[in-house]
Amino acid sequence: MASPVRARRRWRWTCFRDEGATADDVLSDFRLSEAPINVSYLAKIMGVGLFPTRRPLCPEWSHEVSVGDRNQAKIFFAADLPEDEARFAVAHSLGHLLLDHPIREVRFDLRTNMHGAGESEANDFALDLLCPRSLVERGELEAVRIANEFVIPVRWARTRVAGIVRDRERKT
Repeated sequence: MASPVRARRRWRWTCFRDEGATADDVLSDFRLSEAPINVSYLAKIMGVGLFPTRRPLCPEWSHEVSVGDRNQAKIFFAADLPEDEARFAVAHSLGHLLLDHPIREVRFDLRTNMHGAGESEANDFALDLLCPRSLVERGELEAVRIANEFVIPVRWARTRVAGIVRDRERKT
């Protein structure tokens, strides 16, 4: 059987979607194991366009993802987002694409709307992609350190720490 890497010669995001790929699958296929994960590279190699824009997005949205003809995916995000928020917005949008959420155009504000149809799942995907548990558990479980090392918003680093602590408590 061909390896997943060789089987995906074109590296299209639709290949990952069609195979039900997880964030761990994506990291493994691209052999990414060091923080911070280069999410812009992932989007580019998967054929997803990234468009930081100064055009005013609707005021309540920080980013949007759309899929056009021939599965051309585009992620637009506010150019003035802090780097950690922009990275999470891109990873979150990749999550929508790879998890096969129904998309024509999805708009989302990371600062206020963290729930809803598919949003929680896309948030989990983004967190697993940018801040893999296996890498986090190597160091001290301190949210600010994790946020800085993985270049993610502190609130998401706190979410990762809380999940690890909760899982450890269940095991004892």
